[in-house]
Amino acid sequence: MMRVDGLRAAGRGRALGSSAAAPPPPPPPLPLRRPPPQRARRFPCATGGAPPAALATTAAAAGAPPRWGDPPADAGAAAARALTRRIADAAEPWELAAVLSQHGPELNAIHVAALLSRAGKFAAGEGARPGAAGAAAAAARAAEARALVADLLLPLFEQRLPSLGPRGTANALWALAKSDCRLPPPLLRAAFDSLLQHAPRLEGQHLSSVVWALARWAALAEAGGSGAANGGDAHGGGALSSGSASGGGGGGGGGGGGDGDDPAFAAPPASPLAALGVPPAQLQELLDVASGCLPAAGPQAHANLLYGLACLGHAPPERWLRGFWEASAPALAAASPQHLANALWAAARLGVRPPDAWLAAWQAASRRRMLRATAQGCSLMLWAAAKLDWEPGPAWTATWLACTRPRLTAFPEQALAISCWALGRLERLRAAGAERAPDSAAAEGQEQQQQQQQQDERDPQQLVHEQEPSSSNNCDRSSSRISSSSSSSSSRSSATFNNSSSDSGVASSSPPGPDVAALRAAWIAEALAVCQGRLPHYGPAGVTNMLWGLGCLLQRPADGGDGGCGGGGGALPPAAADALIAATARLLRDLTPQELSNALLSFARLGVHPGAAWMARYEAAAEAYLRGASMHAQHHGNMLWAMARLRHQPGDGWLGALLADAALRLRAGAAAADAEAAARDGDGGGGSGEELFPPAWARGAAVAQERAGASAGQQQSQPQQQAPPWPDASDGARAASGAGAQPPASPHLYTPQGLSALAWGLARVAPARVPPELWAAIEADAMRRLPELPARRVTLLLWSAAAAGRQSPREWLARLADAAPHTAGGALLQDCAVVAWALCKQEARPPPELLLPWVARAGELLGRLDASCPVAAAAACQPASVLLWSLGRLGFHPGSAWLGTFYDACAAGGAGGLLAACSPRQLAMLLWALAALREAPPRGWTREWRAAWRRAGQRGAADAADLGMARAALRAFGAAAAPKAGEG
Repeated sequence: MMRVDGLRAAGRGRALGSSAAAPPPPPPPLPLRRPPPQRARRFPCATGGAPPAALATTAAAAGAPPRWGDPPADAGAAAARALTRRIADAAEPWELAAVLSQHGPELNAIHVAALLSRAGKFAAGEGARPGAAGAAAAAARAAEARALVADLLLPLFEQRLPSLGPRGTANALWALAKSDCRLPPPLLRAAFDSLLQHAPRLEGQHLSSVVWALARWAALAEAGGSGAANGGDAHGGGALSSGSASGGGGGGGGGGGGDGDDPAFAAPPASPLAALGVPPAQLQELLDVASGCLPAAGPQAHANLLYGLACLGHAPPERWLRGFWEASAPALAAASPQHLANALWAAARLGVRPPDAWLAAWQAASRRRMLRATAQGCSLMLWAAAKLDWEPGPAWTATWLACTRPRLTAFPEQALAISCWALGRLERLRAAGAERAPDSAAAEGQEQQQQQQQQDERDPQQLVHEQEPSSSNNCDRSSSRISSSSSSSSSRSSATFNNSSSDSGVASSSPPGPDVAALRAAWIAEALAVCQGRLPHYGPAGVTNMLWGLGCLLQRPADGGDGGCGGGGGALPPAAADALIAATARLLRDLTPQELSNALLSFARLGVHPGAAWMARYEAAAEAYLRGASMHAQHHGNMLWAMARLRHQPGDGWLGALLADAALRLRAGAAAADAEAAARDGDGGGGSGEELFPPAWARGAAVAQERAGASAGQQQSQPQQQAPPWPDASDGARAASGAGAQPPASPHLYTPQGLSALAWGLARVAPARVPPELWAAIEADAMRRLPELPARRVTLLLWSAAAAGRQSPREWLARLADAAPHTAGGALLQDCAVVAWALCKQEARPPPELLLPWVARAGELLGRLDASCPVAAAAACQPASVLLWSLGRLGFHPGSAWLGTFYDACAAGGAGGLLAACSPRQLAMLLWALAALREAPPRGWTREWRAAWRRAGQRGAADAADLGMARAALRAFGAAAAPKAGEG
């Protein structure tokens, strides 16, 4: 150290005492850089054309750094900015209360919006620490925040509403809804009026925030209290991000979901907006005026906006939807998996199918991001596609199967159940599309036959119309939202599918790459293994939902044969069947009426008979509900359909309870009809029929509500286990009709579908054990509502009476004859055949005016039939033979023109005609019917008939009855030779 210091001192001495020349002068100073002159910037949309000074003050108050060229902010702006930061950094609700007490007069519009947004985050449980202590602290903080909003911030919002502007009003509404603070209808209408005044200045995020807030309040109103609906929002920190400039806006991603109302117990209002005090027309006006912001909005705003409209049941008009699809399609490429799932879910919930271009963009984007989607998101993507009857193509399906199969063990119970349901439905859609003839000229006639074939596969009464069961938490709409937590799967393997070519359109025409059938079989095997391991730990809702999903996935043919499964998934393994039977057996006493109905329906679909002991326990559990009249009217037909398919004969106790309950409901329907007629005539007397039911009917509703409350409490502690939506059967009609929808019918009374299902089930299960008084009550109820009965319902009622050996009264047949021209207009060929068959079973000859419209409708359908298509011909041969045979039994000649149409359909296409698809029994019935009508067929038709008889004999031998009918008919025609036994 001394040496270094000495050297430094010596150097300084030499430099100072040196006689060298003076150093050069320093260089001139550099010129100062001056900023270029700034142009006065104007933001008419944000500030209304305010001068730069006011703009700087606004920016400073919002906490934004000053821009270059802006004048320095004064002390007031700095104080406002500091106050905004203090609000944003508040860690407890009491800090917000302190800001209110200390700076109440100084708060501006931005401060009010920031206070509300921060309180909304506290109320949603933001910042909760893990563990029981953290959950308790978060619950206490949320309660304190709600009290703060209701007592202090809501009056402040009402006072400052005129000065908040569109952004502040939207953020405030979002925060109030987040805090479960309901606005009085006058205040909500005032807020809407303020938004309408500034609607052209609204951004997409603001519009989606407003719609989400309305959906949240509608969920609270339906749940009956803030406590029941509070658990559904904890997962996402808010379904929307309000994007407040003050930093106090809500965060988080969008959440799809919806109510899973049990149709037996929950009757949602026709319009949730009406319950909030907001007319649907006012909401639509806001959507129309603010539609200009949609092209600039992001995918999150698009998804949240559509999700909110779906939860509200508000279907915008076609012109608005067209603009929405066009504006949101380009943004789908940048959408997250959650937003993609939410958008398609909302479209399915509204019952509105997007255009093909939008679906193609959604298909490509979702396929690229499939690995990043959560289990709930993947399941809802598949569910929405199935609900829209849209088959995304083999490439997308293969990607979905490959991405979800390794993660099936992490699927929540309802996500796995709805995935099974949707996969089965999409497979049936794919199979129906593969069978569709490529010739577009025959599309119309073939569509009728395909609809008829689908009706046959579901059994004549079409009880189960591909609906999914109701969730156990059916009273909590908000608890059904998608979890916004990101998937735990890493995105390192996303290149596996990102590098593959995406589907070029909605229906991909590229050659199939992956083996979808093999992937599907492997997925089903893995799902069955996961299900079998989980069943012992499932509750009633989990077991029945899983059973329903498997029933749709592995559905067997309606005839109960061994020809495979309707869903294409193969038979249910015996081990899995035993596990399902054991799991449901231990829970039969705890099942709600909806779950009891779904359980038996699912076993019938699977073709698995649970056994005599299981059925005895099932009948005892269902009988308890029937005795108390606490079942939905539709459940009667569902249970009868399942028992008929399982070939089960119910016991006297269960059947007696069902018959008594059915008689009570029919009397209630008669009382309701009389009361409606009296009110229409101005008498004002009579009741609604509801008073006939005992108070004990609400037992099933109480069980469902109790489970809903328990599940809501569990979801608060485990927000990542949010249940996906389980829409009920009325979802599509209620959502599609929007504000003009009518409230659903009473669960006590039979709908037209339920009435025909009851008659069909009784005729199949216990035709000789039904008292005549009940048949008379069924026919009387049908006569009262005859104008609203479609053709299929009339067909089933007539078939049921004929199958039970009942002779219908003349009054019933006369009323049917009066309504026949209207009813037969929408009939299929099968309906016409069944009506003719049922009428030929009556002892008295039916009136010609009853039969003639159905025969004319059948001739019209035969004229449009493309018999050269094998699928269409195979679907038409059975009803055509039954129809003509019945006309022969009745002695009703349809006319030469009608028979000419029939001959043309039989001989069309040569070997591909209708005769070529007939069995020996059907060929014999056709020939016998022509002989009974004394109608000699043309020689060419007879030649085609003989060729078809020989071909049918090669496929299967005819029995003695077939040979007898054919020989008798040919002898009547004077034919040279009758068919021999060896030919058939």
